[in-house]
Order: sequence, then structure tokens, then C-alpha cells
Amino acid sequence: MKNDYVLKIEQDDDPVNPWEDYDHLSKIVHWHRRGFFGEDIRGREEEWFEEHERAGDIILPLYLYEHSGQTISLGRDYPFNDPWDSGQVGFVYISKEDAKKEYGSFRYWRKRAAECIHAEIKELDQYLTGDAWGYTITDKEGDVVESCWGFYGYDYCKEEAERMLKYLEDKQPSLPGIAV
Repeated sequence: MKNDYVLKIEQDDDPVNPWEDYDHLSKIVHWHRRGFFGEDIRGREEEWFEEHERAGDIILPLYLYEHSGQTISLGRDYPFNDPWDSGQVGFVYISKEDAKKEYGSFRYWRKRAAECIHAEIKELDQYLTGDAWGYTITDKEGDVVESCWGFYGYDYCKEEAERMLKYLEDKQPSLPGIAV
């Protein structure tokens, strides 16, 4: 608390689904029996993979750990190597055409596309695991002067909240004879 402002960061109990509500460059295909995000390709996984690999698309495996909730990853580290509650459920990919359109034809377009996939899957995992946050800033009377919700990742929310708090404090006029 400074200048009589109070910052409160809280978990967002009703975050928007980023995969449905935001535009993403990457796409998900899956073969999960109860459905998942993206297109269901059950029964044609190998055919799908060969077609997209031939096209030069950037393709990464997608793993799901499902036990009292869901969490996803692009890697096989624990708990995604658990033989009972996890496994590969699909692929995440960006077509070569879309990647070149987004990043141009310079030599790092494949690397940039893979980084994009990692960032978009991290965001989706934060949604699935409840790592969604918001903040409110109140004045000395308890009135909300600023609030914002829909941040994925506590640290990101905290950074933005502190940035807004600093802005409000800097904006506060100093009165003669009163230390701020």
C-alpha cells in the first residue's frame, strides 16, 4: 500500500477459454476418446502425420496428464510419462504456409513457429490448470480505481498490476508539505 492504494491479486474463477476465444496460429489435432481441443483425427493419425510432414509443417507431439484435472505439455517429463494417467493425445502444428505468411521467408521461420506453439500451449495449459488471475486496485475509501482480469500466469498478472499501481502513484499529484 502506497498513497493509500491497495492492490489485490486473485485467481480468476471464470477465465475465458483462450483456445476458443483468441486467435492462434497453431492448431491442435487429437485422438482423445472424450474429445479435446481441435480436430478429432481418430483412426487416421498416421495418414494425417505423413501428409503434414510431407507438406513441411511444423509438428510437435501433445501430451495430456489427466488425474483430478488436466494438464498438457509438449514434452514427456513427469508426470507426462506416467503409464496410467498420461500419454500422447495428438499434435500441435503450424502449416508451413501459415508460418511463412506470419514470419516471412527468412531462415528462422521454423524456430519462430515452434516458439509460437510452445507459448500457445503454455497459455492453454495455464487455463486448464487454473493459473488464471486478475487484480483490483482500491483507493483509501475502498473504491475500485482499476481492475483487470484474464491474465494467464500469476507472475505476469503481478507484473502488470504493479505497473498499473506505479502509474497511479506517479499520476497522484503531490500536495505542498505532504510527503508522498
